[in-house]
Formats: sequence, structure tokens, C-alpha cells
Amino acid sequence: MMSRMGGDGRRRWAASPVAMVAIPVAIGLVGNLATSTVEVKAWWWVPLTWTVTGLLAGVAVVSQIAQSRAVPEGTPARATSTPTVEESDPIALGVHPAIALDLAAERPELSRRLPTYVPRDHDRLLRHVLDSPEHPTLVMLVGTSSTGKTRSAYEAVASRLPDWTLRHPLHATDLLAILEEGVEPRTVLWLNESQIYFEGDQGEAAAAEVRRLLTVTSDVVAIGSMWPEYWFAYTRTPRPGTPDPHHQVRALLENATKISVPDAFTPTELTNARQIAERDSRVATALTALDSGYGVTQTLSGGPDLMSRWQDAPDPYKRAVVNAAIDARRLGHLGPLSAGLLRELSAASLNGPQRAAAAPGWFEDSLGYACEPLRGGISLLTGTSRTANRVEGYVLADFIDQQGRAARRCSPVSDEMWGALAVHTGDADDLERLGASASRRGRYPQALALWRASFARGRLSAWSPLWQLLGQMGRSPEAEEVLRQAVGAGDVDAQRLLLALLRRTRSGGEMEQDLRELAAGGNAQAEHDLAILLHNSGRQQEAEQLLRTAFRRGDRSAARLLVILLQRLGRTGEAEGIRRLLDGRPVETPARRRTGLSRWQLLERDMRAATAFPEAVSALLRLLRRRRPGIDGERLRRRMMAGRFNDMGKELAGLFGEEPLRGEALRALDDVRAAPEKDPSLGVLLATLLLKSERQAEAELLLRRLVDLDYEALSALAGLLTESGRREECVEVLQAGIGPHGAKARYLLARVLRDLGREEESDRLLRSAAADGVDAATQELVRRLLKGGQAAEAVDLVRAASRAGRAGLSRRAAVLLFNSGRTEEAMSLLRDAVVSCGNAEALPLLVVMLTRTGVAEEAAAISRHGLTPDGSTASETR
Repeated sequence: MMSRMGGDGRRRWAASPVAMVAIPVAIGLVGNLATSTVEVKAWWWVPLTWTVTGLLAGVAVVSQIAQSRAVPEGTPARATSTPTVEESDPIALGVHPAIALDLAAERPELSRRLPTYVPRDHDRLLRHVLDSPEHPTLVMLVGTSSTGKTRSAYEAVASRLPDWTLRHPLHATDLLAILEEGVEPRTVLWLNESQIYFEGDQGEAAAAEVRRLLTVTSDVVAIGSMWPEYWFAYTRTPRPGTPDPHHQVRALLENATKISVPDAFTPTELTNARQIAERDSRVATALTALDSGYGVTQTLSGGPDLMSRWQDAPDPYKRAVVNAAIDARRLGHLGPLSAGLLRELSAASLNGPQRAAAAPGWFEDSLGYACEPLRGGISLLTGTSRTANRVEGYVLADFIDQQGRAARRCSPVSDEMWGALAVHTGDADDLERLGASASRRGRYPQALALWRASFARGRLSAWSPLWQLLGQMGRSPEAEEVLRQAVGAGDVDAQRLLLALLRRTRSGGEMEQDLRELAAGGNAQAEHDLAILLHNSGRQQEAEQLLRTAFRRGDRSAARLLVILLQRLGRTGEAEGIRRLLDGRPVETPARRRTGLSRWQLLERDMRAATAFPEAVSALLRLLRRRRPGIDGERLRRRMMAGRFNDMGKELAGLFGEEPLRGEALRALDDVRAAPEKDPSLGVLLATLLLKSERQAEAELLLRRLVDLDYEALSALAGLLTESGRREECVEVLQAGIGPHGAKARYLLARVLRDLGREEESDRLLRSAAADGVDAATQELVRRLLKGGQAAEAVDLVRAASRAGRAGLSRRAAVLLFNSGRTEEAMSLLRDAVVSCGNAEALPLLVVMLTRTGVAEEAAAISRHGLTPDGSTASETR
């Protein structure tokens, strides 16, 4: 009844503007008629009538517009420009558009833009975190390109938080603006491809503001994604004494729930996909591409089409343009690529005959080829701009970006390419990354030029690598000038470093002048050092005045230093008065902030969400905290965040390894015994504790149930069988394990076969495992080759592995070669690893080897000047 009345009321008011116009018009006409037929002395009647008519008509129009825009009762007020999650376009949020739908199998209920979503194993953890975000939450999905990170995130927020507001910043500056404006409760902050927001100085500022947001605001979910290499770069703790360019980003990610998204579908996910393929032909197409080495999500996003377009380009010029974009990206140019840069990089990669045979317009033709849309609208390169009707730069498809980085990881970078990058790169952050790439390859002059340009364009942190490299090259005056420029720009680390440098190298008068300049710039430590210098030189009154002034500004450290100086002068009464004043003055602290979850609570939350046995996990963690209060919960969570679940399981096995703790842990895991397949990592932990309790039979039964699901279970069972003398049975288990575990199982089998004296089979399996990327297999094979006098083959093997991105292996193999007397081969391997692959850690090892072989002069030259493109020692350049 009420709804009908409301509806009738709206209909009456919808008609009312007509009446409001018609009535005064009628009045006006009557008035006109009256004044024309009857003599009326009130001359003002006609204009008044038409004025009232106009006003009433205006009110009617405004009323009608307001009603047309009215918000239904009960709808929460929000800005019309800010959509909710369910109103947001998934393609605009970064979800890859799907390959074209097979028209013959088209079904009305299927979306043309997106394929049917295939549920993933990690959805359980992701949706659990979003189910009850009573605390501010940061979730980060980590995986390689086109593995389904963004689609998983979108489906999760769409299913769990559909009516929440969604804010999607374009870059770090936009994110800072949104945060400054203020983020309301019940908001999803969408940070897909999070490295866009967290790179450079603005990235640090953005990360700091997101941390603040998640500390002081309730009911906010920030969800992002990134590649594993970015996660590693951001979360890695720098060596002591070195700059920390990602401090704020690392602190932010430490409180994130990290969800690893694997490249390949799990057996459960494949089962889901096969069921969906019966009604969605695109998923069926993706499943047929598995044999070609592409994952389901990669095929759905058009990955194979892009790879074919790149690799099967009809001429070297079209391939060169795509290679140029890949090279720029892998070297550190993350912003849009200008046509000028692509042209020069492409030309630099062509050989002499190709350049001579190039037709007019070869670049424009090749660029058009790279930008031509394929199925689903994807292309190798996409034009982009901040203004309409023009292209300012080009963006490389992220799938080709990642695949190309792997394929061209060790492609040579000529001086011509470095020059093009220096000329055509304007972004300070890109310049800093390019400088780091040049430095890692031993190209010191190029690194200096790029870092200088970055620093000049406002990238303050570029002073540090620039200063270090200048000092390493023996150019101390230039290094000090860079340091002073950074101090003048307000960099705190530079100020601290300059103070330490002044203490070591300056005389009293020079140091006083420098300290006064620093103190005038607001450096409190310089002010304190100046006071000490003045006091020690007999100018106590100046020192006292300086410290009193600082104390009045609120510098409590200056007051403590003043107390010490007064006591040394015998003025204990004054010193005591300042001490009492200091003790009585309240310490200014920021307003109390809303506290988040502790490290242990975060660990328990994430582990419970990731397991089928949440109560067992909680019982284990409670037991650990009660019996081992000194255990670092943060370290355990770091391992979980890094995806090192097996390492964390091994540590837990060690922590629970002794009685009576082991018995309590076994009881906590009792439910796992019935269905270990639901959580193989907990099953392996249970089996390990059973082995420590000498309950081998129970452990063996448990491990046999898990060998197809978990490699650690296979390894543990192989160890158990070997130790009990059942090597032939172990061989059978490992042969069966090759199916689910591939190269790693072949490596284990090769070791067991060698112990059985089956050398030929062992060698064949070892080579196979090494070729498939098992570093331990490659190392073992190198040892065998060196022992057999086959050094050349060992070097070729390691060089190929290094070019495939296995950087640590080349250093370890070089040490093996060096220790076996193969000095030249070892150093040649290291030179190639530096120049071709950017293996920075190989360069100091090369210097050490040169020094130990008595070639200290060349070692010093490499440290100062680096290497040339062919790996030889560079000479001095300015």
C-alpha cells in the first residue's frame, strides 16, 4: 500500500510542472485581455503577471531535473564518479580480455569479454581474508605474467565486497592524491601491477601513506599484484651500511597477506577447467594448448598468439622493434617507450647487411606490425598518451615482457644502445634503473652518465650509487661534490655520511665551516657536532648558546648534551636545573593510532586460511608460543610470505623435535593423520615428527600417501628407504615420482643409482635434470666432468645455465674450476656472466681471482674502470 502511494505521489509531482507553467500563462493572457478591453489604471499588471509566469516555470524545470536525479531512499550517499566493485569494468582494472569466442559454440549466457572463471586453489585463502575484513587489510597476489592474478583478485572482491567503493589510481601521484583526499570506510583500493605505484621516491611516499591508511582507517582493503622479481626486490633487506631505497615498501609488504599464484594449474584446478570447458569453448582451447607448454590462463589471455607474432615475424626489422622494447624493459626502462627510442634501439640491433638492405619506412612499417591487434584486441605494443588524438609512447604486452626477458636475458648491449637509452629517457626513476643495469654489467662510464642524469632530474636516491662508483673509480673530489649536492637537497643519509667524512678528513677550521653550513640547513647532528667542536676549542660560551637555542626549539638531545658540557665546566647546579626541566617536559608523541594485528596473529590468520586443518595450526602456534617464547614469529611469517613453506615446515620440525614438545605437537596434528592429502605440508611435518620419534612404519605409510602431491614427501621417503638399506625399492618409488615431480625426482634417482653402481643411468638422468634447471644436478655434473678431465664441457654447461638466468650457479662453478687449476676458464666464465648477463656478484669474485693469481694491477683496473662489451678490462675514461 505504501509503495503504491509513493508511486502515485511521484506521478502527481511529475505532472505538476505542466500545471505550474499553464496556470500563470493563463493568468497572463487573462490580464492582457482585461487591460485591452477594460481601462485599467494599474499599468504594472501585465509585466508582473509574466514575471510570475517565468519564475514558476523555472521552479518547475529545476524541480523536474532534481527529481530525475534523485537517489532512491535507503541508498548510501557517495560521489557519482566513484563506482562500486560491481559497477567497475574488469578490463579497465587490468583483467586480460579473452581470446575470441568460437562462434559455432557461442552460448548466450557467456561473456564475450571474459571467459568463465576457473576456480583456483588459492581462492580459499584470498576469500577468507576478504570475508571479514574487520581490520584494514593488504593482500598481494604474486606470480608471473598471465597466471590469473588480476582475475582472481577481481572475482574475489566482486563476490565478497560487491557494494564497496573501488578506487583505482593510475600511478603513484594519483595514489597520493587519493590518499590525501581521504579514503572512506568500505573502500577497496585497487593496486594491480603494484610496482607502478611503489617505484622511485614517489613510490616510497605512496607506500608510507598506504601504511598510514591501514593503521588509522577501518574497513579498507588494499589489493594488488606483482611479479616475483618485484616482490623479491622490495622485500629484500639491504646489507648494513648500504642505502635502503625500498624501506617503506618493504615495511608495507611485511604486513601484507601474500598469495602465491603458480604458473601452472594444479590437478584440482585442471579438473575444474575441464568441467567448464564443456560449456565454454575458450577454456577448451586453452586446455588443448597445455601440450605446447602454455598454461591455461596464458592461452586465455592470448599468450601463444603474441609469442607467435613475435617469434614468427616475417623479417628481422619487425622482430627488431619488439626486441628493442624487450631490451629497454629488461634494462630498467619501465615507462612508455618513445618512437625515437624504439627506432634507435631497433637500428642498433641490426647487423651491417640488414641496415644496408633496409627499405625506406622500415621502422614505421615494423611499428605498425607490432601494434596490429590480434584476437581479443591484444597486440605486442600498444600506443598510450596523456592527451587525446596523439601517441606519446608505447607499452609492451606484459606476457611478452616476461617471456622476452627470459629469452633475451643475456643478449649483448652495445655502446650504441646505452647511448640511445641515455638520450631518449627522461624519467628519473628509469634513468636510475638503467644506471644500475649498466653497473651490473661492468659498464661504469655508462652507469655514471645515467645516474648523473637521474640525479639531475630529481631522483635524490641516485646520489648513493653515483657517489660509491665515483669513489671506487678513484674520483674522490667528484664523489664529495655529489655527496654535498645530496646534503643540500636534504638527504638524511648523505648528511650522516658527510659528517663522518668530515670527522676523518677535515681540520678544525674547515670542519667548523662545513658543520655550520649543515646546521644552517637543519641538520641537528651537525649542530651537536659543532657545539662539541666549539667546546673543545675553548669557545664554551658559543657552544652553550648554540645548545640552548636548539633546546628552545624542542631538541631534547641538545639539552642532554648541554647538561654534560655544563657538568664538565663545574656548573652542576645549572646542569641539574636543565635536567629537571628536561624530565618535566612532556614528550610530544603522535596521536594514538589504531593498532593492527601482531605478527603472530597475522601468521595464524594466514596459516589457518591456507590449510584444511585450521584448529591444528592454531594448536601448534599456541604450543610454540607457550613453550618457546623466544621464537621469532616474524621470521616464520617472512618465510611464509616468501613462499618458502617447506623451509618453514623444516624449521617447525626442528622446533618441535625434542620431547615433551614433540609429543604435544603430534597430538595437535592427530586430525591430519586421517586425511594428510588435504594439506601435504602438514602431513610431511607429521611424518617428520614421527621419524624423530622412531615411528618409521607410521611415517612411511603417511609419506607414501603424499609422494605424488609433495616433493618433500618424496625426498623424505627416499631418504627413509635408503637409510634402511632398501635402495632397490627406493629406485621404484623415485621412478614413479618422475611423473608428478619431473626433473627434481630424476636428480634424486641419479644419486641413488650412482650409489648402486649404475653409473651410465645415473649420468644420463643427471644431465637431464641439469638441462631442466635443477642447480644441484648441474653442480654435481660439473664435479663429475672436472673429475673426468672434461673441463671444456663443464664450462659450456655452466655458461648455458648462466644465460638461462641461473646466476648463482656460474659463481659456484667458477670456484670449482679455479680450485681445480682451471684459472682461465673460471675467469672467462665470470667475465661472460658480468657483461652478458649482468651478474654483478661475479665481478668482485673475478677481482679476487686475479689478485690471488698475482695480477693485482689488472684487478685494480677492473675495480676502477669496469669491463668492455666483450668482457676485457676497460681503460680509464672521463
